[in-house]
Amino acid sequence: MNAICINTSCGKPISFSASPHDVSITAKCPHCGLEAEYFNTAKLLAEYNDSERTLVELESDAGRAFEEWRQDKKSQFWARTTIRCVCANIEARLFFIRRIAEHMATASGVQFDEKEMEILKEQREIVDKNGDRKLVPKWLRFEDSVKQSLRLYIKAAGLDSAIDYGAAGYTALSATFECRNHLMHPKNSDDIQITEANLDAANQGYSWLRQTITSMARPF
Repeated sequence: MNAICINTSCGKPISFSASPHDVSITAKCPHCGLEAEYFNTAKLLAEYNDSERTLVELESDAGRAFEEWRQDKKSQFWARTTIRCVCANIEARLFFIRRIAEHMATASGVQFDEKEMEILKEQREIVDKNGDRKLVPKWLRFEDSVKQSLRLYIKAAGLDSAIDYGAAGYTALSATFECRNHLMHPKNSDDIQITEANLDAANQGYSWLRQTITSMARPF
């Protein structure tokens, strides 16, 4: 990995080995001897590019499913497929924004507390009945996942952004995941019936989330 010594009185180029999985690396400048933490921009760029590829494919899936449903609005198969595809896209966007927030914080020196790191990593440490420490998944309700993902990104980026959770788009977004939960965990035949109003809400909610993230200057 190549970098420039952060010592302003030195500023010479340095090179050191780094794993592609490391977010940051502590290294000593061979010229002035200053030991400092350097951010692995290559990892951030690789993750950003991977997120873009993933989202492009998910966008394509949702677009194809919705177009098929438009051609045959009686098709519950394509209606259900559209909801699943849109929700997969939304969940991917929230995941990627949390990952980028984690890396940005490392680079900018922003500190997340223990609870915030649990949200970013989607896991928490517990002590089991044998006294052993272990990591277990930590899942948030969808509405909390949206709010916390955006809040932590704003914190990491040092932005002064206010999110309007009273907007019709956010209400539609929440309704879409309620619809998706019924669809994925049906208790009766009504739970798997998707209406045109459900699809309109999915489009409105997805648009709200994308526009909200874009307004924060990162197109995830």
